[in-house]
Amino acid sequence: MPAISAGGNIGIMGVDYSRYPFLTTLQDYMIRRLGYSIPLDELLDNQELTDASFERIKNAVEGRVYAGASTTSEMQVLSFHVALFIVKTTESRWLRNRFAMYESERAYEFLKSEDGNTMVEVLRASGLNAGKLADPYKLVIGFTRSMREIYELYDYTMFFVDYLKYTKRFWGESKWKLVNRLLWKGRVYVKREELARIGKEVFYALIQELLDKAEFMPATKLEELAEKVRRIIPTRYTGEGRLDGFEGSPGKRVVVEAFPPCMKRIYTALVRGDNLSHHERFAIATFLISLGMDLEDIINLFRRVPDFNERITRYQLEHLAGKRGGGRRYAPYNCDNMRSRGLCVSECNVRHPLSYYYSNLKKLFKDQASPRGASRES
Repeated sequence: MPAISAGGNIGIMGVDYSRYPFLTTLQDYMIRRLGYSIPLDELLDNQELTDASFERIKNAVEGRVYAGASTTSEMQVLSFHVALFIVKTTESRWLRNRFAMYESERAYEFLKSEDGNTMVEVLRASGLNAGKLADPYKLVIGFTRSMREIYELYDYTMFFVDYLKYTKRFWGESKWKLVNRLLWKGRVYVKREELARIGKEVFYALIQELLDKAEFMPATKLEELAEKVRRIIPTRYTGEGRLDGFEGSPGKRVVVEAFPPCMKRIYTALVRGDNLSHHERFAIATFLISLGMDLEDIINLFRRVPDFNERITRYQLEHLAGKRGGGRRYAPYNCDNMRSRGLCVSECNVRHPLSYYYSNLKKLFKDQASPRGASRES
């Protein structure tokens, strides 16, 4: 194949594809740069490219943002797309979430340094309905003792539907809730740093979408690279990670089969390695703590989330369990709380997920203890 050249990567309205490679497809990029497309199996013959793609994935596995400073701009784009195919071929849910997380983190770091117009162009190209105000909007929020205004400046707006879609994971902080935002004619006013943070969520979702759409390629070299990647994935993240039962505190046994539908959905997403929202993490953590699961085992479950940080996770779980701070142990959300946060998935006719669990647990044990066929007797 032709050598991969150096050169610029300016794309849509001045957007640099080497910074945001997910904004172009592999075929479109090659046609734009070379005038024709190169089959994937031929691309995989380029050792420099496959090395860069593997390094990109390895960085994500090890929790680092890929820099690739020694590679050309063109290599930055091609290595992302080849890495995308390799990740898809591994069939590792944890890896795809991890890859999406650290690639979105990389793009986020670039986004923060862009000028306002470029930031908006990048986000629009990513599918976010965002705009920059000609003049910052001044929102007066109070006055000093000398009657000087205390105010906040908002430079950007975005469609409220997009705001709700991409800020869901932040709703644990009151400032992100829509009720606490400045909303006018269907648009939410945001500050520059807030828009950039939302952009990271947009990038994550877009990369996940690309992984969903990527088709498996019948390339022997691709499978060899995927196997090489599988070997660097920590063993605790391989397989389904299914947990049917677990011994917690004395006399208690956590049985996933008895979970209410809401907790089973969150638990399944946690084991799968999905990027849970704040409220989903709080709900499942407090639920498992209340059932008596050991904190070390809950920490091991949370290792699967793509942004896992052991120090922060341990501190937060110990705080929820009452082992830090004032000794207060946090109760799980009741059903009304779950509904108000959009976490309820079924009408169970109970008031609390714990009530459902213990009622269902008794039923399961009763069914297991009953002789086969006894239920048919009148």
